[in-house]
Parts: sequence; structure tokens; C-alpha cells
Amino acid sequence: MEINFEYKEMLKPKSSFAESKFRWYAQEQLGALKYYLKPAAKVIKEYKENGWQGNCFALIEYKNAYVLWRDYFGSCSGCDALDGCSIKRGYDYIESTMTEGNCKRFKSVKNMESWLLNTDDYLWEALKNNYSKFKGGD
Repeated sequence: MEINFEYKEMLKPKSSFAESKFRWYAQEQLGALKYYLKPAAKVIKEYKENGWQGNCFALIEYKNAYVLWRDYFGSCSGCDALDGCSIKRGYDYIESTMTEGNCKRFKSVKNMESWLLNTDDYLWEALKNNYSKFKGGD
């Protein structure tokens, strides 16, 4: 697929966020992702494993492409890098997840589905094993 944007381009500029007393909590990766995304980048599906720690995933539609994003969460600051982050540090954290390996780009949802269900990449195994929940939007 032709690359017509970098993953980080989906984020609003960091300068658009004013520092405040607000802090992110553990397990809020999906909320943080949506908070920092540009309005043109739409999360159309998401999935988070149940429990104190695990993986979370989002499918983002942007510029006629689909980006599958993943991250890991924990239950406290010792095992969740987002926990306790300020607005700007949270931005830096989410920006750090916008890399090849944490993100995969596709022309269509069907292409994403085909790749996911056939990949041997263990980093995506949790979504592959729970794809019915992701597909159904539960």
C-alpha cells in the first residue's frame, strides 16, 4: 500500500494541549488515543482485554486507509506507562505508540481482517483470538 502519511500525523499537534492538573490513569490507553487523535482520524472499532493487564487495540480510519493500532496496559504505574501521565506526557506516550509494529496500515477493513486472521505475529495474537468481539464492536 502506498504510504501517504506517517502514523504520528493522525495526532493533533502537541502544542494544542495546555498543561493542567489532569492525570491519566492505568488502563486508559484507548481513551487517551481518542483524545489525542485529529478529528479526521476516526476510531471505528476497539477492543480491550479484560483483567488487570493486557492488550488493547483500535482500528482507525484516516485518509482513505485503515490503521490497526495496539498497546499494552497494566493496573498501576509500575506496569502501565500511561498511569500518572500529565496531558503532555500522555501525548508523548501515545505518540510513542504510533510506530510500525504497534500500527499496521491497510487499504480496507477486509485487507486488515485477512492479514490479522492469517498472521503469525504474536504481538497481534490477543486480537486474533478475540476477533469476533472486535468485529462485532463489543
